[in-house]
Amino acid sequence: MPIGRQRLARLLGDVICACGGEALFERIEHIRSTSVSRYRGTTDAEALNLGLEALTLDDTLSFVPSFMLFSKLANLAEDRQGQCRAAFALPSRAR
Repeated sequence: MPIGRQRLARLLGDVICACGGEALFERIEHIRSTSVSRYRGTTDAEALNLGLEALTLDDTLSFVPSFMLFSKLANLAEDRQGQCRAAFALPSRAR
């Protein structure tokens, strides 16, 4: 069973809560959801800036690697899922 983006996000959220605490998780989740809203055009940049500006230096040092790690894991999962789909799409004689 492939690991999807939502499952990766949940796992990463659990790790952030366990290592950084609930308050850090809530700040990061606010920035993440505001980023998605900004990307979709349903909020302005100011809402995102307020969340980013509220981070302390320690929070920022936790936030940046968590976003980077999620992005890398999501890309790896999507690549792997694409490889699996491609393998099943091949004609039986090519396997």
